[in-house]
Amino acid sequence: MNLLVVSNFPSGRHALAAIYLRDTLREVAGLGHRITVLAPRVWVPWPLGYVSRYAAYLKEAYHEEQEGIPVYRPAHPRPPGRWFVAHEGRSMASCSQRLIRKLHRVRRFDAVLGYAVLPYGDCAVRIGGRLSIPTACVAIGSDLHVFARMSRRTNRLARRTLSGAALVLTNSEELNRVAVEMGAAPERTRTYYKGIDLRPYEAVPEPAHARQRLGLPNHGMIVTFTGRLMRSKGVFELLEAFKRTLATHADSHLLLIGEPIELRTLKERAAELEIADRVRCPGMVPRSHIPDYLAASDLYVLPSHHEGISNGLLEAMAAGRAVVTTPVGGLTEVVRDGINGRLVQPRDATALAAVMSELLADRQQAERLGRAARETVFSRFDTRRNAAELADLVRKMSAP
Repeated sequence: MNLLVVSNFPSGRHALAAIYLRDTLREVAGLGHRITVLAPRVWVPWPLGYVSRYAAYLKEAYHEEQEGIPVYRPAHPRPPGRWFVAHEGRSMASCSQRLIRKLHRVRRFDAVLGYAVLPYGDCAVRIGGRLSIPTACVAIGSDLHVFARMSRRTNRLARRTLSGAALVLTNSEELNRVAVEMGAAPERTRTYYKGIDLRPYEAVPEPAHARQRLGLPNHGMIVTFTGRLMRSKGVFELLEAFKRTLATHADSHLLLIGEPIELRTLKERAAELEIADRVRCPGMVPRSHIPDYLAASDLYVLPSHHEGISNGLLEAMAAGRAVVTTPVGGLTEVVRDGINGRLVQPRDATALAAVMSELLADRQQAERLGRAARETVFSRFDTRRNAAELADLVRKMSAP
């Protein structure tokens, strides 16, 4: 199978963008399928190239190979403002048209896969229509829960994309129901768990060694969050809850690891709560360091307001850490309260603090939950195994 994938992808501007998708595509390519990635980048007029926020886009190479996968990044105009979300997929498709026709003449694509309904799925459906080949679209969570709800126009666009795809894949059963409600044909909609690369977690480092390598305190409890540092991830409630846990675990530390979207506001809030000296924000750390950070942790917390299935949560579970999260989106398909983790209602800092304090005090319970969490991920969320399922689903869709 010769597959064109339309998606964001790791680049010089954002080294971790769609990094888990790259893992999956590497495994699909290893099965003998030929993958080409189209990752349109924002066109930057030359005067704006001297402005730091725009100059970052110039770090994205037009053409490169990553792990044997060719990646193309044609530029497309992207005016600032949320209003353009409804037009971005069309902009991407239009500016990629000449390149795609050239590639198609040589590679003869069998199918197109758009990763995220908006904007990449919209772009993929348009490309598939022009090439007269079937398109699969992956709904990841924020595309339907956030972008599709920005306006009536983005809602209509998401519905049109879902109904126009020959196959819709969702990363949770909850998202499957949402996609069908928005117009995806039930008989063409499947739940597909992408999973994570489990090789870095086959042998978990000793906590003391991990802390030493990272320069973390060798005493006290460490609570860790990984993900975008933004309000919808529940990080502000996490600060409030952590403040309360210090009453019984005064030597604890909180690690906030991830893209620093609202970092300044978070630091200001930590200072107001008088816990700034207990909160560390390493930012976007190298991916190879994540297993050490998780091994050094005593508890992992993801109090999201909405979520598909969090890759960061899966990594923490793979590392055998007790996890606390919320019963939203697809998270309840991974975590069962009291069995392999704990669930707390979103936006409830008081309840979150109570569960965090309980697990920090009851290490036997935390270890039991951590073992069960690890078993869950290794049995159901292995990218190497699940990539074969993805390839099979797309191949059957593209079969004459």
